[in-house]
Amino acid sequence: EEIQKADEPVLKHLQDIKCSSTLGPGKPGFQLAFLFGPNPHFENETLTKTYLLDPTDEDEVLDRALGTDIKWKEGMDVTVRMVEKRQKKKGKVRTITVEEPTDSFFNFFDPPEIPEDDEEMEEEEAEQLHEQLENDYDMGCAIKDKIIPRAVAWFTGAAIDPDEDYDDDEEEGEEDDFESDEEEDESDEEDEESEDDDDHVDTSKIKRGQGRGAPAEGQQECKQQ
Repeated sequence: EEIQKADEPVLKHLQDIKCSSTLGPGKPGFQLAFLFGPNPHFENETLTKTYLLDPTDEDEVLDRALGTDIKWKEGMDVTVRMVEKRQKKKGKVRTITVEEPTDSFFNFFDPPEIPEDDEEMEEEEAEQLHEQLENDYDMGCAIKDKIIPRAVAWFTGAAIDPDEDYDDDEEEGEEDDFESDEEEDESDEEDEESEDDDDHVDTSKIKRGQGRGAPAEGQQECKQQ
């Protein structure tokens, strides 16, 4: 879930995010713990999100996700919005206020439930559930593998876009170097072609676990079911 404007005052009370892969014997997976200071929004000091993997599957596929029941204080629940609706009863019309779900980062702690008998689900419903589970798991892995290891950089604003390998200054410098070295590259081209093919290294593929955003050493790699 993306962070909404209404989430920002709540997240100002977030003090730390921790990750643990020790869930007990026979329980592969990981747990994210969000530690909050005293705040006017909810009573919980810690909100957890746990991802349990299937212990019988060698590919470490997701079995289920467990969230936290957030104890919101009165009128402070950012996962719902108040909507006025008109009701007609016995010829009389009255206006009532009801709660409706709304987008919020804190929906992250209320993951979709997997029905015990998913074979009876309609195909469209099953695809929608699979997409929700996939997005939820991807977000958990992103927090574990990208946010927590670089927490200081994100806090100070020094973190860059994970999809970018260089900044604008480096890009401009590379363009200047390319123009100045163009002739030198052309002069060396014949020598490079004369080298043995055995010296060529294919860099178009990245070894498993070595790419940007790969889990740190000692952590389990996230895989999608």
